[in-house]
Amino acid sequence: MDSKGFTVIELLAAIAIATIVCFGAIPGMAGILEREQARSATGAMLRSLNFAREHAIYNNTFVSICPSQNGRACEPRSGNYLIVFEDDSGSGKLKSGEQILSVAHLGEKWQTRWRAFGGKPHLTLTAQGFTKHQNGSFHLCPVDSPEEGRRLIVNKAGRGRLGTDREKASC
Repeated sequence: MDSKGFTVIELLAAIAIATIVCFGAIPGMAGILEREQARSATGAMLRSLNFAREHAIYNNTFVSICPSQNGRACEPRSGNYLIVFEDDSGSGKLKSGEQILSVAHLGEKWQTRWRAFGGKPHLTLTAQGFTKHQNGSFHLCPVDSPEEGRRLIVNKAGRGRLGTDREKASC
């Protein structure tokens, strides 16, 4: 008998093997997705910092960065948004009439907090691009697993760098 195709048993066996391989790969893909989301959120924080510094220097003004829960108002603790705003008084507090320059959404799974000497919940950059007498770091923490945070470390010159594995965020 001349056969030019697969039998039903061969097709079922191939589908069963493909299903097993797919289900084995799904947990590994979840880890990749979480790492990429963390990398994206960290990149958004770094872009916000660089934008704020450039705007402060170019426009000869104070610019502040603060965490927010809703993207419209600064929060004293943490939020999943970062607001960059032109800070006329240099107080670090978003007041009516001050212009919001950018809002970065870090994702629903992430919270960020600014931690620095003096305990201020915001970062203020001067017209020269320096921090206003503070250095510190933005801590990016997942909402569901706080032991896997990341840090964006900011020096007094207003420049940021990503924390190493030893310099993980304290969530």
